[in-house]
Amino acid sequence: MSELLGISSNKEVNINFTPESTNLYSEKPKNGWGVAFYPNKSLNCQIFKEDNMMKASSLLEFVSDNNLIYSKIILNHIRYLSESESFENTLPFSRELFGQHWTFIHNGSSTMENYFTRYLKENNNKIDFIPMGQTSSDKAFCIILNEIKKHILPEISIQKKDENIKLICSYDFEELQKNIFKTCSSIMNSGTNFNMILSNGEYLFTFFSGYNKLYYLLRDGNTIKADAIRFKNSDIAPIKIGLEKDPNEKAYIIASEILTEGEEWTAFKAGEMLVFKNGELIYKNNPILNEEIKIVDDVEVYDSFSELDNKESDRNVIGLSEKLKAILDLKDGDKVKVVNASKEVELTVYNSDKKLLKGGVSQAENSEIHACIPHRIREKLNLKQVVFREHYRHFQKLFTNVSILKLS
Repeated sequence: MSELLGISSNKEVNINFTPESTNLYSEKPKNGWGVAFYPNKSLNCQIFKEDNMMKASSLLEFVSDNNLIYSKIILNHIRYLSESESFENTLPFSRELFGQHWTFIHNGSSTMENYFTRYLKENNNKIDFIPMGQTSSDKAFCIILNEIKKHILPEISIQKKDENIKLICSYDFEELQKNIFKTCSSIMNSGTNFNMILSNGEYLFTFFSGYNKLYYLLRDGNTIKADAIRFKNSDIAPIKIGLEKDPNEKAYIIASEILTEGEEWTAFKAGEMLVFKNGELIYKNNPILNEEIKIVDDVEVYDSFSELDNKESDRNVIGLSEKLKAILDLKDGDKVKVVNASKEVELTVYNSDKKLLKGGVSQAENSEIHACIPHRIREKLNLKQVVFREHYRHFQKLFTNVSILKLS
């Protein structure tokens, strides 16, 4: 899991990566890391990042030694390798929209690939923001920006100074934050793990899907006790994220781990989006569940009954676990669409999975969320066998995961 850190302050603050903190939170090999911030109260983002280990970085040492990071908004990401190691896959990512640099960090799961494939198809492969790398984070960022551009209509005004003109974009922020929340909730309701921190240099948007953890806390110059704050479960020196504050200074800190002891961290609720500005919590969107679209991503696929699994069988059926049928509100005879990348087929729900027909405990790796698909259908979907579980009597052949959508 990648680690996320976001800061929204009412004054420009410095984030100082002490040797203790980089050793504590970047132990795994081949980590990428990155920091994004908006210097001098600008809407232009500056990013320092590398596709290697944080604690071995001479760039990070230079940045910390020279106190180069001062900003009211800061985003920090430490990446645990899930895609190929490269600079283009290293967060934070940043793109221009409405004359602002939008910056994004994220953790989640590779099931974003299925969601992104469907999104492309729904938009006839016509999108304005194209992923530059291979990560699920890049694809999620592009989806959010595409939805903003598609639905938010800015007003453009002209400011003139001497012979130079500057274009100013303004838009309805209420509609903007609702649009971002709707997009994030749609991703979450597809079954995709999705936590993110997003900023346009003015606001800090945060969303938690229920995957692992996400926390926030308020550091207030009137109440903070810097000498009482220490790294969680550690005797090392306090973390240096704006501890020395004047009475009028305050900041919200968002992190994927409880970083310190001596402070009150609050856990996000699944499906919750919080929006911060100038060290204030200004929007709190309650979790929503999409009741119109019934879809589950990342479903394990196994071979089917022997009488269905031969190449001659022409039955367009699928066996589902009881838990999966309950999630999708399905009964035998209902129709589902099964999707693997650009391939899809419509199938009829046929009983339960092959083991539970006779009772007992399922031997699938995910005993609750899995499906059994006949040989001919697997070929149509281009499903590849990934594991042969020779020590099991049932569920020996495990294939490429799929998405399953309930059809009305």
